[in-house]
Order: sequence, then C-alpha cells, then structure tokens
Amino acid sequence: SYEDALAYTREFIKKWKGHPLITPVIAPHAYYTNTEKSLEDAAALAVEFDVPLHTHISETAQEAENSRRDLGMPVVPFLKKHNIFTAKVIAAHCVHIDEGEMRTMIHAGASAIHNPSSNLKLASGIAPVNRMLELGMNVGIGTDGTASNNDLDMFEEIRLASFIAKVSTGDPTALPARTALLMATRMGAQALHMGHQV
Repeated sequence: SYEDALAYTREFIKKWKGHPLITPVIAPHAYYTNTEKSLEDAAALAVEFDVPLHTHISETAQEAENSRRDLGMPVVPFLKKHNIFTAKVIAAHCVHIDEGEMRTMIHAGASAIHNPSSNLKLASGIAPVNRMLELGMNVGIGTDGTASNNDLDMFEEIRLASFIAKVSTGDPTALPARTALLMATRMGAQALHMGHQV
C-alpha cells in the first residue's frame, strides 16, 4: 500500500541520508499514478528530510490532455497546488509543458531531465529543450530505463539530444555539443541536487 511504501521510504532515508555513495530520493511516479494525498505526503517527506523528489511530468500528449480535461489545469500547476514544488524536484521528460509551466518550474528551482531515446522509442514527442534553456531552466540528460530505451548509453543520449534540438527548431546551431555535454555532466548533477558533491 501507499502507506507502507511511505513508511518504508522514511526508514530508507533515515538509514542512508548522508552516505557518500547513496542518495535517497522520494519518487512518486506521476500525478496520474498517485492520489492528491500521496503526492502531498511525498512532498512533505522530501521537505522534512531535505532530499530530492523525482517524478514524471507531461511525458505524453495524452497525459497533458487528460490533466487539462480532468483536473482543469496543466500538470505543473496541479503539482504545484499539491506542494510538489516545495521539494527539490527532479522532473523526468517534460515533453509537453508550456512556457508558463517552465517558468513555474524555474521559479521553484526544479530541473527537467531530457530522455531523448525513450521519447523517440515511445513516440512521446520532442521536449522543448531549447526553450527551457533559453528561459534559464536547468536541464539534465537521462536514459530513462532499458525497457523504454533499449540501452543505457549516455553518449548516445548526448548525441541525440543535440540532433533532436536541431531538427525540432530547424536550426543547425541549436544545442551545441558543449551544451549537450554540460547537460549530461554539471547540469545533470545540479538537476539531481548533487552539484555540490560531483
């Protein structure tokens, strides 16, 4: 149950917080696999122990459409309403967020994690990474998981992130190699709220 999982997570954090090689993170999967209460409780636990919170945000067009239809608002405002952004948020995907949502995330200090191979394989779409970066959002690069990607090759992700940005904007200078490499290294560490460690 969610209550058992939350209690387990609390004990996991107590056991591993401060370990040099293990960083505990609260991970409510997405708004649509949680209740409002479980989202709020997860955020409260993350804030209580000052650990990051990882969640999926607007990975698919259907997710974004369902949020607008069923909740009367986009995903990011819904999560904000339920205190998710009081925590140190690591937001996977963010393929279908608008500029207002980007600004909300920036204001909250949340980072997006771009998963280009997964978004291509699952036909989720192309994240507006160029616009995120232009607005000042911190964006890291991830692989998602092998089931959603077929491999965990970070060099492939760096290359694809750069190529996808170019084709989606029609600009061959978009997301240059230096920026893509930063997203996979320093900006990625900052996205994980570990920039001070690595």
